[in-house]
Amino acid sequence: MIDVSAGLSDSIHKQIDASYYPDGWRRYMARAIKEVFPDKIVMTSGDIHNPQSACEILENQDTDLIGMGRQTIANPSWSHKVKTGKIDEIRQCISCNIGCAGHRIGLNRTIRCTVNPDVFYDDFYKKQKVNKKTNVVVIGGGTAGLEAACTASEVGCTTFLIEKEKTLGGLARQISQIPEKTRIAHFPKYLEKRAEKLHDLF
Repeated sequence: MIDVSAGLSDSIHKQIDASYYPDGWRRYMARAIKEVFPDKIVMTSGDIHNPQSACEILENQDTDLIGMGRQTIANPSWSHKVKTGKIDEIRQCISCNIGCAGHRIGLNRTIRCTVNPDVFYDDFYKKQKVNKKTNVVVIGGGTAGLEAACTASEVGCTTFLIEKEKTLGGLARQISQIPEKTRIAHFPKYLEKRAEKLHDLF
């Protein structure tokens, strides 16, 4: 198998893709290798977070396999959610490179993730429930407040989220208005959809 990648120390933004690269931007490289070595299995990777992008790349026969690193840190059950049609529940990587590349490579510490507070157990906490009636009030509907409110509700708390602005998402939503940072919008959108499905979140 030939794993087609890109980037060296002098072009780290292409090795660990910057957030402004489009989904699957390396696909043309994999296709070029596939045309030269038709008998080899070829794999591509690089900023493939969106299931539609992944399907398009495979259907177009640009590659045989798709490799995902940061996306499976953000959401280890990505493949299962795609397979079972739960695409709106996918916690997409926003390519911030803080907890994965920055924490692990830069600081030599355990991998973390900006959008996934529990990298190792993912959604396991949902199996745990509070054993008595509990009210939770969360002040502020930024991404941290939304995450806290959703988590509290998902374990059985009656949760009240208070936000002074007309929209949720806080600073992340504002930053995502910058052209090079649009991918950040995936996180508050995911949290809002998650919150909408909760009956005990007001």
